[in-house]
Amino acid sequence: MPITKYLLEAYRALHHENRATIVLETMPVGLVVADLGGTISQINREAKRIWGGAPMVALGDYARLGGWWADSGEPVKAHQWPLARAVHKGETCLYELVNIRSLDGTARTILDSAAPIRGSQGDVTGGVDVMLDITHRKRLEEAIQTGA
Repeated sequence: MPITKYLLEAYRALHHENRATIVLETMPVGLVVADLGGTISQINREAKRIWGGAPMVALGDYARLGGWWADSGEPVKAHQWPLARAVHKGETCLYELVNIRSLDGTARTILDSAAPIRGSQGDVTGGVDVMLDITHRKRLEEAIQTGA
């Protein structure tokens, strides 16, 4: 194959990858990708905003992430985070309501969903977590309920 054909294929691959990165960075939801060990390897702009930084932590360190189940107020343990369950148990977790304390100290409420990433043989190779910041909506609902 001539070198120009290789270069053209490399350019197309790079262009495709850049386009995917642009799409991920402009999504209005937070996106986090973790490897099989649960180590966060990719985080988009919205997830960084939600978490007040880029929590590039391993699964065992998820306990450092301050989270409480919105329905019970119980702390979210490291193995209970949707991303941890996706990676270690192969679970798909949808729309779990979690109150968090961001790395910058901001209190937020998120809808958290995660799914395992599977290899060609169906084995779990990592996980992806999508979170939606609903803090403003929750505050409006509380204000309506209290008549404020």
